[in-house]
Amino acid sequence: MESTDGSPESICAGVAKIFRVRETEIALLELSGSLLNFVYPPELKTAGAIPLSSSAVAARTARTKEAEIFNGFAQVKHFSIFELVKLGDTGLDDQVIQKLMSAPVLARNGEVMGVIQVSRKAPRQRRRGRTSRLRICGSWNRWLTSWAD
Repeated sequence: MESTDGSPESICAGVAKIFRVRETEIALLELSGSLLNFVYPPELKTAGAIPLSSSAVAARTARTKEAEIFNGFAQVKHFSIFELVKLGDTGLDDQVIQKLMSAPVLARNGEVMGVIQVSRKAPRQRRRGRTSRLRICGSWNRWLTSWAD
């Protein structure tokens, strides 16, 4: 990675370049007591904190000190409140996380300092898929009912 000035912005820009994602698809959280606070992107600094005791992916990453990869993150049960925050002028507020890598940021002594997450976002799926599933279930239900008669 190119040398950076050590700021969260330059670190996240470097990580975004390595993984070929937008800078708004990088999140950096700092551990402060029992809470993970967003350091980057700036729009999430005031959006709230994640308790270490929660079931959030970032919290689990910090607790276990293990990295995780989700190729189907949209299907993983998670709190999507942070996905609703508009990031800059990128229009990503209408997009959701499809893929996610989450890794602990460790000090030299192995203590957790925070978590960094790299995501890949895509437009929200419209209800078309759910409607199709409901139609299939309805057809299946009608078939079962007629078969039972």
